[in-house]
Amino acid sequence: MKFFVSIFFCVLGVLQNVINAQGNNLPNPQLSRGRCRNRVVRKEVTSMTRQEWNDFANANVMLHNAGYFEGLAKIHDDYAMAIHGNGFFFPWHRRFVKHYEMLLQSMNRNVVVPYWDWTRNWQNPETNPVLSNRFMGGNGVGGGNCVRDGLIHDWDRSFPTQDCVKRGFRQGNTPGPFWPMDAVLRVLQSSNDFRTFSTNIENGPHGNVHLGIGLDFQEMHAPNDPLFFLHHGMVDRIWSIWQAQNPRIANDITSNDIDGNPISPDTLLPFYNEPISSSVFDGSSGYCYTYDDLATRSLEEFINKDDMRSRLKSQLGSVLPICNSTITEGYFPSVKPDTNHFMFAPNITARDQMNNLVRNEVLNILNCRV
Repeated sequence: MKFFVSIFFCVLGVLQNVINAQGNNLPNPQLSRGRCRNRVVRKEVTSMTRQEWNDFANANVMLHNAGYFEGLAKIHDDYAMAIHGNGFFFPWHRRFVKHYEMLLQSMNRNVVVPYWDWTRNWQNPETNPVLSNRFMGGNGVGGGNCVRDGLIHDWDRSFPTQDCVKRGFRQGNTPGPFWPMDAVLRVLQSSNDFRTFSTNIENGPHGNVHLGIGLDFQEMHAPNDPLFFLHHGMVDRIWSIWQAQNPRIANDITSNDIDGNPISPDTLLPFYNEPISSSVFDGSSGYCYTYDDLATRSLEEFINKDDMRSRLKSQLGSVLPICNSTITEGYFPSVKPDTNHFMFAPNITARDQMNNLVRNEVLNILNCRV
């Protein structure tokens, strides 16, 4: 099945608003209306050229020095109740990532936000190059859990308190396994309407990554860490795939807000006061981007199941033709329901369904039967 990404973002002009966020004058670039002419490509982080990465990294340092990350974190925290656990989740965060990208481009117009494909090295995320000194840095260290390597090494933050940017992997030296692409594909293939798809992704792989990285990353001030935007770039990419896979309902936004009021394309996004349609419809606003590998590859080509199974079995050391719950939980403990804490406004039913889904996909990868 061929599918084509039809999300185009074109900035034809930038008007500057200024808002006050946690004492910082954070620019709020406004989207211009118009059609997309020249698409840019958002790449997976490790696919960036050295120059692309250096430009991206330097622009982030400039944003940090200007105090803009605290401003972004304040917006996300202030509107947390409105933008999570309901139909605003996908479109609002798409607009938020675009806000971040436009701030970067105010420092260097050539910068394009990359995404972090956390389905790679999913069973041992700490080995993913993105979480290394070469790119975004890894776990927090010492008693303060401050990040001391990578792009944000030794960064401080002033919101919500004066402190370092912290990460604390859920299982000590590892975040625990994230979602394999098999499981993401299963959600893509089985979610036949926007409401179901949004709920499943938010309470499934999206929440799992936030909890896995831990500490600041599982709080509403997580945008202090630019890894947040790479994570949500991946989340937006998954939505882009779903839209391309379902062209007849690609612009569907049927859902409800936190108070149960219906959401439509004309509903205004919290904080931005722009209609949701400007974050969804093809090339009809100030957006002009696509994601790498999405324009020509079929959905099934995103993963080679046989190769993945071979690699995983090799890492586990043996083939497990019969898997009981003890064996599965021994290798994949983080896919169990987490009742201690979660991102804001979790849908417990959806969370449990997604944990069961990913657990079953892991069993399939292992060719297990229970």
